[in-house]
Amino acid sequence: MLKKDITFTDFDGKTVTKTFWFHLSKAEITEMTLLFPGESLAHHLTTIAQAQNVPMLIAAFKDIIARSVGVRTDDGRFIKNQEISDEFMSSDAYSELFMSLIQDEGEAANFVNGIVPANLTSQTAPKEYTRQELLEMDDAQFEAIAGTDVRHMTKEHMQIAMQRRNQLV
Repeated sequence: MLKKDITFTDFDGKTVTKTFWFHLSKAEITEMTLLFPGESLAHHLTTIAQAQNVPMLIAAFKDIIARSVGVRTDDGRFIKNQEISDEFMSSDAYSELFMSLIQDEGEAANFVNGIVPANLTSQTAPKEYTRQELLEMDDAQFEAIAGTDVRHMTKEHMQIAMQRRNQLV
């Protein structure tokens, strides 16, 4: 769970600092991971960033923020619903947070690691494969790591995919 103080200018022109809470449960992370098989959430975001796919990066961060924002209650519960999400997403606090995540890779990594349950944090770090390992693995494994759409592959994955294809010829 991540507690984040965000300073922003409200619609009346006043500078305001408010505390917001963000969290994704194990189930929510599993749901999101099923959307991109073979990748952790962090690896998926890294792949998008490395491919410099700005539209996908924007969509991914909007989705993560909208899914994770909630209200912490005095009795220790964490409440998330569409109304809370909509209220935050339509505020300038969202704008400030979004811009900080898009402009600062370290801030983005800290945010993602902060909203993931502590016992899953180690699972969000992607396994690094050597070039040789990527060349030698079967097609299904390689596609799970690199994807199948060259528009979303990193430059290195694209080069390895071409090298793998040339080995078959």
